[in-house]
Amino acid sequence: MTERELTLDTFDCKCKDCHFVFEEDGFSDFIYGEKFFRSTDGREVAYIDCINDKVFDSVSNTVDALLPKERTSKIKRQAFNNVIGLVCDPINKKMLDATVGIVCPKCGSSSIERYDYEPPKTITRKLPVVTHYHWNSLSEEKQQNIIITKLKEAGYIS
Repeated sequence: MTERELTLDTFDCKCKDCHFVFEEDGFSDFIYGEKFFRSTDGREVAYIDCINDKVFDSVSNTVDALLPKERTSKIKRQAFNNVIGLVCDPINKKMLDATVGIVCPKCGSSSIERYDYEPPKTITRKLPVVTHYHWNSLSEEKQQNIIITKLKEAGYIS
């Protein structure tokens, strides 16, 4: 597993359900094209450089081509986020899902309030980098079928 050392902002978070207070790392508002993908349970985090990830671009283009032209950019973004995790290799045997955000480490709720520290607080942390080894081993036809199936399941296409 490839890792990347990142300097991240630290945020104070509070669960709206169980009121647990915890810290979470994230990118500053000035970072463009880099993000976290989380595991489906929200417990694992991986880094992706969206601008330089060729599979990211390829899947984005495929989703755009498959969706009806009249779909809004918001709908296209949601459809893409529903698909992109399928093309990523698991982290610690957990599938990634771009739709999963911060979750409470105590109760698992995704209902989280996030606050900036003043002055800002940063941390250097090594994170696994998103890879696509399995996806790249598939034929283009198989890749397209996986994307089509997911888009149908999620109701984006018929």
